[in-house]
Amino acid sequence: MKVIKISITLTIVSVVSFLSIAAGALNWRAKTKVDIGEFAKEIMAINVAGDQMHSAMWMPFKFNVEAASASGKSRAQVEKELEPFKAFLIFMVQSSDHRSDGSIRFASEAEMKSRAILRCKDGSGVSPLDTVPSQLAVSLAALKKVISGAAGNQSEMHILVFPFKDARGKNIIEPGTRDKLVLTLRSNGIFDRSQFVWRTPFEAVFEGGYCPGCSEKVKAKWYHCPWCGKKL
Repeated sequence: MKVIKISITLTIVSVVSFLSIAAGALNWRAKTKVDIGEFAKEIMAINVAGDQMHSAMWMPFKFNVEAASASGKSRAQVEKELEPFKAFLIFMVQSSDHRSDGSIRFASEAEMKSRAILRCKDGSGVSPLDTVPSQLAVSLAALKKVISGAAGNQSEMHILVFPFKDARGKNIIEPGTRDKLVLTLRSNGIFDRSQFVWRTPFEAVFEGGYCPGCSEKVKAKWYHCPWCGKKL
């Protein structure tokens, strides 16, 4: 497999003020200080297989609040600014196929929308919105310009917007609980299938504490202690 150079340069400082999703109830002790760099690692995922690369970055509400607050704004002010976006799950995605002649084929926005689906808890799937609310669309356009401009080509990266609730009116993800979010990019004959899984709660946000059985440090998202097997 030949080495594939990642063409996306993500400027986290430029991202933080735009997108949001609703946060769930906090079941573990929240950290007093969130490491934005560590948080970014948790929300960014890249799959490389053969000559193809697929990437997805989930933009959670908590990430944006913490990062924007670090720039000097109060949390109350930030949450008010991001309020219109709480009804959505938003992702930045990209697929690329590195051909034998040295050229690179990037998936179009239409291709990404037709391939993308979020898995719901009942096994059903939710497709991205065809039409995005105007206020959100303006912010997304600005975000895309910042990030894809850094990479030198605005057509390479696409932003997908999903509803936060499924057809039954249930939240697709509860970020403050032990939950997971699954985004699948289906095969279309050109690009292969790729799947991304995010597990919550985020380690950058919640402190898991120590196992009551063996006193080893554990993560909030774990169901059992990996050292002694005790249920957490």
